[in-house]
Amino acid sequence: MAGAVFDFHELDEFNRKMVRFYSKEFPGEVKKFMNKEGNDGKRIMRRYIKATTKKHTGNLLKGIDKGPAHQYQGDSWQVRVRLKKPAYHAWLVEHGHGHGEQAGKYVPALGKKLVSDRVEGRHYAARAQRSMQKHFTGDVERWIEQMLREGLR
Repeated sequence: MAGAVFDFHELDEFNRKMVRFYSKEFPGEVKKFMNKEGNDGKRIMRRYIKATTKKHTGNLLKGIDKGPAHQYQGDSWQVRVRLKKPAYHAWLVEHGHGHGEQAGKYVPALGKKLVSDRVEGRHYAARAQRSMQKHFTGDVERWIEQMLREGLR
């Protein structure tokens, strides 16, 4: 399935140490933050799907799913935004596919001749992931600053 996974791999060393500390001392806060970021990722994915697809029947948008935030490999956290049922066709839209008709053939349903024998992919998940990585790094830095301010009171 098409989807994106967001993690902490782009942070500098201080932020990594702070995230490790918070994940050990305040796992509930980290989980709440990661769930919020997952919801942001879901919102960004929805925006990119709407912008890149022509038909809006709803199954692709209904299939956007945010998994729970969970801890893995010790102190690392992960939240997954993906497309699942009823969007079984999500990978075809993401990566493109052949449609079985010859290029140059007239298709009455479309009212035009086919230009290619292949439908190009929209790459909405890849674009959403790149956008979310930029957004995520800034959010983590703001969250760490907020946690430090709250901890010093």
